[in-house]
Amino acid sequence: LRLAEIPHLPFGLHYDEAANNILAREIAFGGYRPVFIGAYTGKEVLFFYLGALWFRLVGTAPWVLRLNGAVIGLLAVAATGAAARALWGPGPEGRRVALFAAAGMAVLLPHVILSRYGFRAVSQSLMEALTVAALWRALRTGRPLPTLAAGVSLGLTAYTYLAARLFPISLALAMLWLLARAGPARRRYLLQLTAVAGVAALVFAPLGLYFLRHPEAFTVRISQVAAPTAREVLEGFWRCLRGLGWPRAGDPGVRFNVAPHPVLEPPVALLALAGLFLLLLRRPPDALRSAARVLLLTALVVMLLPSALATRDDVPNHMRLVGVYPFLAVFPAVALSEMVHLLTARFGTRGFRIEALLLLVFLGGNGAATADHYFRWARSPAVFDTNDGDMVLLARTLDGLDLAGATAYVASFHYQSPTVAALSRRYGEVKWLTGGATLVLPPEGGAVYLVPISARPPFPWPGWLSSRWSVEEVRDPFGRPALWVYRLSADDVAALRPEEPPAADFAHVVWVHSATPLTPACAAGSRCGVLVTWEIRAPYPALQPVVRLTHPQTGEWARVHPFHYPTDEWTVGEVVLDQQVFVPPPTAPPVEGYEVTVGFFNPQTMEILPRVGPDEGFAGLEVRFPFGALRPPEATAPVALPASCRPAPEDVQIEGVRLRGWSALPMALRPGERLSLTLCWEALRAPLPDQKVRLWLEGPRRVPLYEDAPVYGQWPFPAWTVGATVEDRLSLQIPRKTPPGTYSVHLAVGTGGPVALGTLEVSPVERTFGAPSLPYRLEADFGGKVRLLGYEVGEARTGAPLTLVLYWQAQGEMEEDYTVFVHLIDPQSGAILAQVDEMPRHGAYPTSLWMAGEVVRDEHVLTVPALPAGPYALRVGLYLKETGQRLPVGDGDFVRIPVTVQE
Repeated sequence: LRLAEIPHLPFGLHYDEAANNILAREIAFGGYRPVFIGAYTGKEVLFFYLGALWFRLVGTAPWVLRLNGAVIGLLAVAATGAAARALWGPGPEGRRVALFAAAGMAVLLPHVILSRYGFRAVSQSLMEALTVAALWRALRTGRPLPTLAAGVSLGLTAYTYLAARLFPISLALAMLWLLARAGPARRRYLLQLTAVAGVAALVFAPLGLYFLRHPEAFTVRISQVAAPTAREVLEGFWRCLRGLGWPRAGDPGVRFNVAPHPVLEPPVALLALAGLFLLLLRRPPDALRSAARVLLLTALVVMLLPSALATRDDVPNHMRLVGVYPFLAVFPAVALSEMVHLLTARFGTRGFRIEALLLLVFLGGNGAATADHYFRWARSPAVFDTNDGDMVLLARTLDGLDLAGATAYVASFHYQSPTVAALSRRYGEVKWLTGGATLVLPPEGGAVYLVPISARPPFPWPGWLSSRWSVEEVRDPFGRPALWVYRLSADDVAALRPEEPPAADFAHVVWVHSATPLTPACAAGSRCGVLVTWEIRAPYPALQPVVRLTHPQTGEWARVHPFHYPTDEWTVGEVVLDQQVFVPPPTAPPVEGYEVTVGFFNPQTMEILPRVGPDEGFAGLEVRFPFGALRPPEATAPVALPASCRPAPEDVQIEGVRLRGWSALPMALRPGERLSLTLCWEALRAPLPDQKVRLWLEGPRRVPLYEDAPVYGQWPFPAWTVGATVEDRLSLQIPRKTPPGTYSVHLAVGTGGPVALGTLEVSPVERTFGAPSLPYRLEADFGGKVRLLGYEVGEARTGAPLTLVLYWQAQGEMEEDYTVFVHLIDPQSGAILAQVDEMPRHGAYPTSLWMAGEVVRDEHVLTVPALPAGPYALRVGLYLKETGQRLPVGDGDFVRIPVTVQE
């Protein structure tokens, strides 16, 4: 069962198994000697050192690591029998229990499956069984060699698999029970257990020291798979318990199970239940047998926890249950041993005949069932798919391709797929496209793209691209399409490269050419695709695009920042065709005017790459492209209340619509500031009358805020369908002349009665309209919006803060919030030596609050670097942060203020 057709079955080579092959090769031939492997969320090393030995003896084909697992699995069968023999001690019953336990382990389907993979988990069952066998033998005989072996085995168990960290709990409980019942032998047992613990500690010491130095390595994988609540833990434990023997209650995943087959065949599960009752009802003959019972019962509980504690959609998991298998195999063995005993006593025949007959039935029946399950499973399309079979085909196809004059790009769900790395000799010759949503045009020559079915693009490529390539289809062993090889000639690549100037230049690192919809009409609540075309102009440490679906009036509705083409793969001059997929919420209004914005950021530092304009100045942080309209959502199911709205305290129905909720109101606003208010509506009938929504403040005086159809008049009520839920985002300016005081926010639809949404405070604003006496006057006009009346400048000393106070006067009311820039420059070269960019009054008084004629005192502080003493200049201006557009002043876009730096 564990060795037949092992070079070929199971189909495929999973990402994790391929990574294990690479790690074992590094140990075998690369001088890698880890105590713990920190990569891939952490891996214990015993399995890899054993696999490295096989690589050196047999070769480095991936099936050799599976052979390593199979041999470990076979040894675990023998070790399980030895453990059962040691637990029961000498005598015919111990021999029978050991024989049947080993037989049960030999045909246990989940253990057979694990034994035929190259995964480290299979080593846990071996080391647990060896520990128990050596420890009980040591306690029974008092000999030093088994004592030493028990300590070594226990220490090595920590080097097997994450789940093994719980094994000492069961062992400790059993040993405490033993010491409590040992009587005169207590002193000897205590000395032996101390010796075992000491040896185990010495063996564990290198790993323990590693965890002390890298505590995150101990916890990272646990935190990734742990269930978040106690209720989920209890549910997980119950599911694991049922998964041991209840029909169709086993591991739901295909990767480690003939899903959802339980761990035990139903007849064996009944035997295990009978064995459990026998263990509970019988009185053990001695302290060691009593401790054995405690070990078996506690292990049945404790070793379920690695799977029970995992996230709900992965429970039970037959790989995480690997620690329970040696102990679980003992329970049906106890029942079978008792059957041999009773039948021998009843019929008087020789016991070995009955024993042999039961063993033949047990092994034959279970073995046949396991073989049938396993080989049908191992050859199934589902296993081929879950074990990255398409990437195995890709690796073989890659090795046979002619790549002369072409750049090869491989699409993969995983970046730099270990499956291809383990199987292909040309792994280092390709570039990687993560996720399958990207194609890259090389700067010169042709291109070859290998696209497996697991990394198909989310949308078909446009005809202007797909009409140019040739395509070869590769099928899997079941005749299904599994891989496509696309080729573009050098002439085709040259013809596809953009000829127009870029729409945006991001720091001379990336040019963005376009962003065009991939779907003619996208519906709210559905996948929407945009093809972003950008060009690499310079290398960069790390960079990812961020693509947003926005509306000028209602803001952002969706955002993605995919990891499609990492900077490690970049070549200057490549053009990237990148499919971006986002799903606007079903509550997004189906109106015109949506835009797609594109920007770039460094995921390591979270710095945003700025745009530069033709004059090399700051031009914003993103570029905008028209997207068009959204269609109403296609789904008819009820839509959940958006997170932006709090549920209405009572059922509010107005003129055929329900106001399901609204956003929380701010505690206070200043005149001129905007009230951001989201109203969540639901249509109760259709058609609805054409009525307006009215919003106003009620307080010291009545202040109108809004009167129009929903969504700024763009989606009137008659266009709504029954059940439509709309997230109506409004940004309502508090008039600048609103008196201070406490106001209630009211809403009404048509002629319906008002609904109170809450209260807010309108805070007073101190405004100055007279110009003060200034030491330095300027009278600089910035675009007819703001005048700089003058300034005060402090003493400038090298290494000290420099204070500049600006006096602005608004020439009219502004909707925009301008940023002030203050640059300390070298008057000769114009180089910026220090700078501060911020909104007026350190961001506390934006220009959208100013009234016409108001004078604003605005202080800025920047630190003077270590500079030679002498004359310098301050450059002062205003710009919009969103676009980088500066307000003009005179013949330029800044004023120059002289300053002298002193030592």
